[in-house]
Amino acid sequence: MTPQEFTYKYYIDALEAESKSGVPAEFILAEAAVLSNWGNKVYGNNFFSFPWDRRSATNRFLAKAYVYHKTDRYRNSYPVVIDVKLHGNSFQYFVKMWFNSYPSARESFIDFSLSILNRYPHLMINKTNATNFVYALYERRYWSNVNQRNRVLNTIKQIQSHLNLPYANKVKENHYQFLIGVLEISNLLKINPEWLMTVMWAESRLNPQARNPYTRATGLIQFMPATARGLKTTVDELYKMTNVKQLSFVYAYFKNYTGRMKSVYDLYRVTFFPISLGKPKSWVFQTKNLSAGLLARQNPAVDVNKDGKIDGYDFERYVASHIKKQTA
Repeated sequence: MTPQEFTYKYYIDALEAESKSGVPAEFILAEAAVLSNWGNKVYGNNFFSFPWDRRSATNRFLAKAYVYHKTDRYRNSYPVVIDVKLHGNSFQYFVKMWFNSYPSARESFIDFSLSILNRYPHLMINKTNATNFVYALYERRYWSNVNQRNRVLNTIKQIQSHLNLPYANKVKENHYQFLIGVLEISNLLKINPEWLMTVMWAESRLNPQARNPYTRATGLIQFMPATARGLKTTVDELYKMTNVKQLSFVYAYFKNYTGRMKSVYDLYRVTFFPISLGKPKSWVFQTKNLSAGLLARQNPAVDVNKDGKIDGYDFERYVASHIKKQTA
C-alpha cells in the first residue's frame, strides 16, 4: 500500500477516532502510518502494536516482539521467550506475546486515541492542530528522542499533501463535508478520489446545479434525465440538492462499475459514455440511436480535433486537459 492509498483508505477512520477522543485525526493517522509502515506491516488490524488487553479487545494474536526491562526477571511473563540479552542499561527480550486483534482499523484507531486521551487529558482542553499536538506530546516525553517526533511530523506533512485534493479550493458549499464524502465514496468504489474530483470539475465545475441547456443533463456528473430516472429521482430533484446530498447519487451511478475503473480515463468513460469502457482508442463514440455527429455537436469541447466525431483519442486528450499534476 502506498502512502497515498493509506491516507485515502483510513482517513475517515481517523476522523471517527477524533470525534470520540478529540485527538487530531492527522496525528492518529500519522502514528498508525509510522508504526505499521503505511499499513504494510499490520496484523489483526492492530496498527499500534497494542499488547492484548481483554478490556479493549476480545480477540488476540501471537506475534514476535522486542520488549525491554530493567531486570532479567520477566522470563515467565510471556508465552515464549526466544532470547534475552543486555542492551545498554536494560535487558532486551525477544519474545512471542499476545496482541489485541480488532474487527476493523476504526476500532484500533479509536482504542489508540482513547489511550492518548486517558494519558494526556489536559492536552484536549484547547483544540489544536496535529503539528502542535505532536510538539506538546514530545514535551511530555511521549517519544524518547527527537528523531521519533520528527518522523511523525514529516508523516503528517505527507498525509496533508495527499488530502489536498485537486480543485478542493473550488468547493464553496459544505467544503469539509463534501470532501469527506468524496473520500468515502471513492473508498467504496475502489478508485482514487483525485479521479472523481477531476471528473466532477470537468463535467460541472463542482456545481450541483450545473445544467446542459440542450440535453438537460444536471449536477456534479451531469446526470441525463433517463439516468436520473434509473436512480429513482429526476434531474429537477437533483437540481435542488446540495453537493453533499448529490454525492449519494454519484455513488449510486458508479456502483455497478466498482473494480472495473482502473484510471481517471475509465472513470470518465463511465461518466460520459458508459459503453465506451474497455473499447480501444480508435473506437468512435456512438450508438444506434445517437450518431457520432450529434454527440460531437452536443459536446464540442470533447471533439478536440473538430472532425465531427469523438473517438478515444479525442476523449483522452480532453480528459488530460483537466488533470492536475497530482492526478496523472
